[in-house]
Amino acid sequence: MSSSAMSELRQRVDAARETLHYYRWWIFFGTLILTLASMVVITVLPDEYQASTTILVEPAKVPPQYVPDSVGIGWTDQLATISEQVLSSTNLEQLIDQFNLYPNEQKSIGREALIHAMRAHIDIAVKNAAGNGPGAFTISYSGRNPSVVAQVANQLASGFIDKNLKMRQQLAVGTTQFLEQQLTAVRSNLEDREAKIRAFKMKYLGQMPEQLPANLEAISQLQTTLVANADQLNHLQQQQLQIQNQPLSAFSPSTALLASGKPATERDALEAQRAGLQSRMALLEQEYTPEYPDVLNLKMRIAGLTTRINALPPDPVPKVENGHGKRLLTARQVKAARLTDLSRQMAALEQQQAAIKNRIAEYQSKADAAPLRQEQFTDLSRGYSTTKDRYDSLLQKEYSAQMAADLEAEQKAARFSVLDPAVPPQSPYAPKRPLLMAGAAFAAFALCVGLALGLDQLNPAVKAESDLMDTLPKGSLVLASIPVIETVWDRRKHSLFRIVALSASLAACLMVAGFIWMKHPSMPL
Repeated sequence: MSSSAMSELRQRVDAARETLHYYRWWIFFGTLILTLASMVVITVLPDEYQASTTILVEPAKVPPQYVPDSVGIGWTDQLATISEQVLSSTNLEQLIDQFNLYPNEQKSIGREALIHAMRAHIDIAVKNAAGNGPGAFTISYSGRNPSVVAQVANQLASGFIDKNLKMRQQLAVGTTQFLEQQLTAVRSNLEDREAKIRAFKMKYLGQMPEQLPANLEAISQLQTTLVANADQLNHLQQQQLQIQNQPLSAFSPSTALLASGKPATERDALEAQRAGLQSRMALLEQEYTPEYPDVLNLKMRIAGLTTRINALPPDPVPKVENGHGKRLLTARQVKAARLTDLSRQMAALEQQQAAIKNRIAEYQSKADAAPLRQEQFTDLSRGYSTTKDRYDSLLQKEYSAQMAADLEAEQKAARFSVLDPAVPPQSPYAPKRPLLMAGAAFAAFALCVGLALGLDQLNPAVKAESDLMDTLPKGSLVLASIPVIETVWDRRKHSLFRIVALSASLAACLMVAGFIWMKHPSMPL
């Protein structure tokens, strides 16, 4: 900062000091009067009492890992929601009418202003809160009647407890009902899908992918039987060709003589073959289970032989007899009979072979359809899997919600409870009179100083050399200044004025102090 600026600043400070010295008595009396008046006003202000009650947030009596909370939000968020309900206009209006609050104000202002004023006198302070864990909060209400403020604070606490309990029960019951509705809808959808899957499996029975191994096993067994059938048919064809090429001399009538009168027939051959297979199966069943492939194959062959035996016509009755009553056949008849028997066996084998091929084709068509059924079943069961997962999830949630509702009904869930009920206060909490009086004195002094400086700016009189230089032409010089000449009488007058002023000020201060003491004996002065 330059020397000229410093000089100008110094001149301004000196001018302000001279102004304050000039108006010192105005400032003194103004500050004193305003301060004493403010003290009187502050003294007559009505006392405000405040009553507080503390509400504890009790944790659930069952750990949340066993039964989850039905509300699902932190208790501080619950408190914010409940506060809006408890401090609603309807609820506060009921409290105003119940306790006849603000009787004087009810005559001059409307209901909305009364409700707004009551909200301003209610304070909610959260304490000992750690996240969503247990904590507590304090409800305070201030008013002019200590007994009434305690009753209102307790009534507000009861409102918080009742609203919290009601809200939790409504949430628990509402959640359970909603989940039950969703579960019913999903269960119906799931049953429809299960019915479709069941109908699909019944429609394509034997073609499902899980039945493919059984179909392939059946095809393998049928192919084994078909090979055995073909071998047997080939053997019969060879016998037929051999008999056809044999001369009639090889079929003498004596070879067909039977002591019992019954010639060898196809039925005898098949029964002998069946007996041999049954003996073989009995040996296998001693070592293997009934599901063993060889045992199953023998059972199928025995069943085939039994079918062929049952399908055979009655044996022909020979008509040639000897003298002893025994029936004889001619060589041509014997050959024809044997060829007929072979033809009958070959026809039965061919029929059996055709049936086996049809069954192989049937099983093969089922095996070939498995990939297509797999794709169709996948498309059909995709929605089923999603619905089943949703159903299981809803079922678990519904079960948890039902347990949470039971906890709420038994009041074992987290809830609010009064820790310290409100009691009528013994002393007011407002107004803070000493602090207000100190502030009023400072404000009065600042106002008076400001007024003095403002009046000095408005006064056109020359009060300093700088003011004189501003009014003179540029280049003018001040040769000398004459100081204030004070006489003896002036000094006596000033001394008397000081004594009277100080005496009057002291008397006013004593009067105001006495007034304050009469109104509030316990307030420190």
